[in-house]
Amino acid sequence: MTIYAGMLIEEDRCVVSLLNQHSQLQETIYLPADLIILLKKLEPYRFQIEGIAVARKKSDFTLIYGLMEAGYPVHLLHSSLVKRWSSQGKESADHAQLLARRLRYELAGKGQWAFKSPLNVSGIFHRIKGLASTGKLATQ
Repeated sequence: MTIYAGMLIEEDRCVVSLLNQHSQLQETIYLPADLIILLKKLEPYRFQIEGIAVARKKSDFTLIYGLMEAGYPVHLLHSSLVKRWSSQGKESADHAQLLARRLRYELAGKGQWAFKSPLNVSGIFHRIKGLASTGKLATQ
């Protein structure tokens, strides 16, 4: 079974919604914004996850960096787009479910390409890694 994940990162917590290939909710996970806990919760779905759509409301990239290091396919999206989508009234699900649903459409080639390209994600990844190695970014 293919799983599409949507994750909204807030200041002190994150919400992850897991949808199957038919957009049926498999699980919604509410967690503190802690990488170790997040990775443990996602582990049972590790080889089923097609992608994780991530929107963040805080400037810390630790969770995103950690997911990428663990080998998860991460797709970044600005959180203002999530608010705009939900205000259009087309989706009644929470923001994390909305992210997962939109990622499913994007990966199937039916979306409007609101997600950043892999090159941008890769560039962000290398920038975070550089900041962490110089000590300008706390990685705890």
